[in-house]
Amino acid sequence: NHISLLPDFKVRALSYAQMHFWYFWKLVYPRYLCFDYGHACIPLVHDLIDWRNILPLITYTTLAMLIAFAVKHARISLLLGMALLLVPLVPALNVVFPVGTLLAERLLFVPSIGYCFIVA
Repeated sequence: NHISLLPDFKVRALSYAQMHFWYFWKLVYPRYLCFDYGHACIPLVHDLIDWRNILPLITYTTLAMLIAFAVKHARISLLLGMALLLVPLVPALNVVFPVGTLLAERLLFVPSIGYCFIVA
């Protein structure tokens, strides 16, 4: 995980946000899969004005809207799906602490169950 070693917090945060988008994109459209992404497979994001910052923003907004909808309308199955999607995925997202893997589909096995709950 070369992003965790970067000295600039802004670049780390923006690059991790980009990686979060890729995790959710792999759930939505799993066409090109790889067991583990290496050092330069996901390019770093250096500026706030980079167009790639729109993608994580859309991802975060969609997740927040789904959670708000599920809470407002008391959709237990949707809340269960969100929990099954997010709880197992949080340790892999480098949010709490950096992990050795940057992006790997093998970390999406359990979250994919939550995704299926949400889609169904």
